[in-house]
Amino acid sequence: MKIISASLVKELRERTGISMMDCKKALIESGGNVDLAIEELKKSSRVKVAKRERIPVADGIIATFSKDSLACMVEINCETDFVAKEESFINYSEEVITRLASNIDFSLKELMEGDLEEERIKLIQHLGENIVVRRIARSEDTSDSIGMYLHSNKKIASIVSLKGGNEITAKDIAMHVAATDPISISPKDISKEIIDSQKEMFEAQSANSGKPSDIVKKIVDGKLK
Repeated sequence: MKIISASLVKELRERTGISMMDCKKALIESGGNVDLAIEELKKSSRVKVAKRERIPVADGIIATFSKDSLACMVEINCETDFVAKEESFINYSEEVITRLASNIDFSLKELMEGDLEEERIKLIQHLGENIVVRRIARSEDTSDSIGMYLHSNKKIASIVSLKGGNEITAKDIAMHVAATDPISISPKDISKEIIDSQKEMFEAQSANSGKPSDIVKKIVDGKLK
C-alpha cells in the first residue's frame, strides 16, 4: 500500500474543502492519485449532501447590506448555533449578501445560480450540517428614506422604506418593528379573520366578569383597539 503523506492530504483538502479523514481515505483508495481521488470524493460527497439536505434547519443568521438608497438582507439557515458562529459559515453569508447587493433585482433562484450553489454544497461537506439560503428582502425602489436594523444576535432584522421622512426616522421604526414584530402597518391592513379571532378571545375572557353587557362590549372594543 502506498504511504499517503500529510502534504498530499492537505492538497486534496484545499482543492475540495472536504474533511481530512475523507480525503485521506480517498487517496488510499486511489493509490495516491489526487485527480482520481477528487472524482471519487465528488461521487460520495454528493450522496452525503443529498442525505444531509433532508435534515431540517432551525438556526442561522441574517446578513445585511445598506448603502444610500439600497438595503437588502438574506436569511441563511443551518442546523445548530455552533455552525451559525463558525467563520466559514459567516464568510459564506457575506458572499451571498454581496452578490445580492450587486444585483438587487435577483430572485432567490437567480441569486443561487452558479458558484454560490457550489459553495453551499462545499460548506455542507465541510461543516457536516445542512445549509439553506432561505429567503431575501430588499427596500422599495421608490423609497425616499430607508432604515435598516440588525439585532446583535444576527437573527432578527428589518427594513423600513418611507415616503418622505429621513433615515433616522426610518431606522427608529425599523428598530421598533424588530422589537414588537407587528402584523401590519395600520389597523386597516389587519385581516378580518385575525380581528374576529381576537374579538372572540376577548369576549370569552370577559364573559364571566359579571359586568353588564354594554360594559363588556366597551372592554372588548378597547382591547381590539
